[in-house]
Amino acid sequence: MNQCKEYIEQIYKSPKIITLVRSIKPVELQDDLLQELAIVLLEYDCDKLIQINQDGKLLNFAMSIVWKMGTLQNGYFYKTYKKSNLRQAVEYFESQQGEEIPNEYIEEATTIS
Repeated sequence: MNQCKEYIEQIYKSPKIITLVRSIKPVELQDDLLQELAIVLLEYDCDKLIQINQDGKLLNFAMSIVWKMGTLQNGYFYKTYKKSNLRQAVEYFESQQGEEIPNEYIEEATTIS
């Protein structure tokens, strides 16, 4: 397990991973995305991580996880973070305007993200 923790720490600090995470929007969720990557890797079977690393594919494996979590709209990260972030934004705008945002604007915003 210590070997896996070392691999995960290397991935977590990898400039390529950090660059990829920084390309995912919104900016406010980038740290959460990096943390979720660490959790996913920590929960992954250690023997499989060792094999992926021995095959020289661990960085690419981690990058694919980041990309999928950051861009797919049907995954855990989207449902947990991005979707609630969108609801919070709508609530904020409503509180600033003193009136509700028309539903067509809300629907349009959800199709954009």
